[in-house]
Parts: sequence; C-alpha cells; structure tokens
Amino acid sequence: MIFDKENMFCEGQAITATAASGNVMDMGQANTGHGEPVELFVQAVEDFTATGEATLTVALQDCDTEAGSFEDIQFTPAIPKTLLAAGYRVPISLPPEHRRFLRLNFTVATGPFTAGRITAGLVKDMQTNNASFIAEAAG
Repeated sequence: MIFDKENMFCEGQAITATAASGNVMDMGQANTGHGEPVELFVQAVEDFTATGEATLTVALQDCDTEAGSFEDIQFTPAIPKTLLAAGYRVPISLPPEHRRFLRLNFTVATGPFTAGRITAGLVKDMQTNNASFIAEAAG
C-alpha cells in the first residue's frame, strides 16, 4: 500500500473532541461513478483512551465547494473506545459517486477522548495482510 501526500485526509491527527480532518481533498471534479476505483484507508495509529465510555463515529463528507456545507455520504456506527487500539481499521469506504470536495468528520460522543490518533487517505490498493502499519506517508 502506497500513500501519496496529496491524497491524505490526515496523518496522525489527534482526535479528542469532534473535528473535521486536517485536509480537505479536491478531487478536481465530481465523480459520477466512472474511473478506476480507489480505497479509503482510515486507521487508528495510537490507542484511544477516555475516562468515560467515549465513542467515535467517522463520516466521509462531500461538498461542491471547499468552504461550503459538507454533508455525510458514508458513516460508521459509533465505535467504542475498547475497539480503537492502534492498528484498528475503521470500516468505511469511498462510494463511486461523490461531489468535488471530500473530507472526514470525526464525531466524539460521551467523550472527550484523552488520547488517540488517526491516519487516513485514499490508496490504490488496500494492504490486506497482517503486517503492522507504519504511520508514514510516501511523498
């Protein structure tokens, strides 16, 4: 699996409270389902901790403009902190149709988290073996 800096939503972004990903991705144009498929990779790269029973919901959002109102197009159920250990891959995918601008939104409920980091981006092919992920992006 190869990362490209231009296709990263975030690299080791600390998630303690609800926040959008550090980067908004400009796809150049809306995608109507044509082209070669890419995968959405979202993984915890640090154990998530909280004093309470915090949960995390991850949403892929799109918009026609970079500064407009983003809307959810895919989202996960609430993920409990007990699952959010380093190496946990968040089950979310990139749909074939979306508007021009994409970002992730991380919603924390019953939080805050006291620790936890996420790395996320688009990749051509997903790594499927059990090798550990290194939180470095190829530039």
